[in-house]
Amino acid sequence: MSVREALKAESEGRIELAAGLYESCLQAEGLPAEYLVNLIVLYWQATDPGIAAAHQFDAFMTRAAERMRSLFAFAAQTFPASPEVAFWKKYIDWCDFGGLFAPEECRALLAEHPEYREPVAFLYMTSRHREHVDEALDLFLECSAKETIRAQYVASLVRPDALRGLTPEDERLRFARLQAEASKKKE
Repeated sequence: MSVREALKAESEGRIELAAGLYESCLQAEGLPAEYLVNLIVLYWQATDPGIAAAHQFDAFMTRAAERMRSLFAFAAQTFPASPEVAFWKKYIDWCDFGGLFAPEECRALLAEHPEYREPVAFLYMTSRHREHVDEALDLFLECSAKETIRAQYVASLVRPDALRGLTPEDERLRFARLQAEASKKKE
């Protein structure tokens, strides 16, 4: 079993299989923080009632909730300096339990770990799309190219024009233009 197999299963929407493969990798050789957080976010999304109903998760939803909590504890102990673990713990607590998560905490994470960009999604979203606009577009393009549940979730937070009521065709054209502009910036 390999992380590559877990990523493939996840990209194919085979969530329970992906979780099992990530878990096997974790038991056999451990997982880097990035993939451990992928697994945590996969479990978190599996606890969403709408997603659970769509995938007909019964026992898996309960197991996902329990496992997510234990994996957060394990991740915090194994990767105490990981910005990914810190961000997702605070973010999920904020989303699901009304925990406190101040924008200043995300700004501090970005300042301390400029290579880790997921906090941009929180700042972009909570500022009503006024902060970190360019970084949010870059994050959207980066995450849209990945097929993990985590990346797709982050992309959904920073999707251009998500709240402006455009038609899907309008969004497709605007996205194509934004991609072209982003490509020009990188050249």
